[in-house]
Amino acid sequence: MDEIGRPYRLFESKRSYHNLDYGVDWEPFLARYWRAGRTIATGTRVRPTRFNGYEYEATQGGQTGRSEPTWRTTLGGTNADGSVVWTCRPVSTASLLTTVQNSTWEVDGQPAGAPTLSNDSFTGQVTTVWVGGGTSGQRYSLLNRVQLANSQQVEAELVIPVQD
Repeated sequence: MDEIGRPYRLFESKRSYHNLDYGVDWEPFLARYWRAGRTIATGTRVRPTRFNGYEYEATQGGQTGRSEPTWRTTLGGTNADGSVVWTCRPVSTASLLTTVQNSTWEVDGQPAGAPTLSNDSFTGQVTTVWVGGGTSGQRYSLLNRVQLANSQQVEAELVIPVQD
């Protein structure tokens, strides 16, 4: 079974008098990536382990090889991989395991002098929030919780030091 990746902690400093947008691009964590020795059904789409701007559709299902192919980057071009034939396609949500359905943001623990959060939203797989204020010399953890289309809930943490 393919696993959804786990976001990393992002450290991004700001000044207390700046109002800035912060965000998380969930797409790399939600993508289905190529893996060795996997049984692949016709129509399955994957992304290379090193993103190249394309995804690949199994136009002939089968078993992937032991090592990742050298991916063609011409739309419609094909790659043999074990008994699978991959066809180069433009990137789409078809190669995602699931998608973002909802997003919320909060300052972890709501400490005194914490920044204010507003205008939280998401477009596609990118979640954003507007952050204002905060106390100079403090570090704040912003938590982004998302509800995925497969009913799973996942969280990312952005650590924001405030320095004037």
